[in-house]
Amino acid sequence: MFIESYFKVTGDTRSEDNRAHLIDSVDRSAYMTQSLLKFAYPYMKSMKVDEGSKNAFLYPAGPVVHHSDGRNINNLLPYSEIAIKSQAGLSVFTLAKRFPNVEFDYANINGNTCASSMHSMYEAYDLLHNKRFDNVIVYAQDMVEDSQLHLFKQLGIDLICGDGLAVVQFTRERTENSIAEINGVSWVFSGTDTSPMSVSRAGYVKAIKDLGDIENPDYIKPHGTGTGRNNIEEESAIEELFGDTEALYYKKDIGHTQGASAVLETCMAIEDVDKGKSFLALASGLGGFYGAAFVRKI
Repeated sequence: MFIESYFKVTGDTRSEDNRAHLIDSVDRSAYMTQSLLKFAYPYMKSMKVDEGSKNAFLYPAGPVVHHSDGRNINNLLPYSEIAIKSQAGLSVFTLAKRFPNVEFDYANINGNTCASSMHSMYEAYDLLHNKRFDNVIVYAQDMVEDSQLHLFKQLGIDLICGDGLAVVQFTRERTENSIAEINGVSWVFSGTDTSPMSVSRAGYVKAIKDLGDIENPDYIKPHGTGTGRNNIEEESAIEELFGDTEALYYKKDIGHTQGASAVLETCMAIEDVDKGKSFLALASGLGGFYGAAFVRKI
């Protein structure tokens, strides 16, 4: 499949406690969809597809609860005991209807935390190659929540989070405007992980090998959380399979954008490598889930 076009936004300000990269101009009292849609809407309005094409819309929701958690729920509801756990379905409908030039034949949500948008790339690959869709739009967004930061603090995970948004148009056919080609995407479950919060070298190796017979990439785009355990396990897998290959790390600059991270950082890597060069993008999510994508810039 091919990347035809994309739009992205990352945080431009560090929080006072230095634990997050935030988009300074975003309205953090509003729902995530409302808060971030204003950035992407001009791009969404400009997107056009051929008449009669078969189109899909995929929404990587990240940690789904964050899409409503922390949004002044007590002020919005008459009874504070009522908990809104997710508005992701409403977000999908709202966003899909905001593409004025595109009608969608299929839509889906993925809530696999930090690897959500990698799974959306995996599903996009299947839709385009096996189900003969023409276009797949992935809209990935995530905002830093107080509850999210509290969770990592409780678990003793020294992680810097970040706001992030990426909208990408994937196509089945190459055009004169195509930016990159994705030659394979894998998605695996690793039963060898010791807990839902852990990652393993074996999980990353399994995801990479599941891509099949690929050439050695020019670069690796690791999941790269910057945490000790993940770094050790992921770097061990990369060293085992590819030796000393240059790595492209982005979370140190933009924070961990969770559900949006795989797609967002893939776009960033495309901007940073030369035409004709390839990279392997990796992702992992809580629960023993791993994914990989082999990307070549055109």
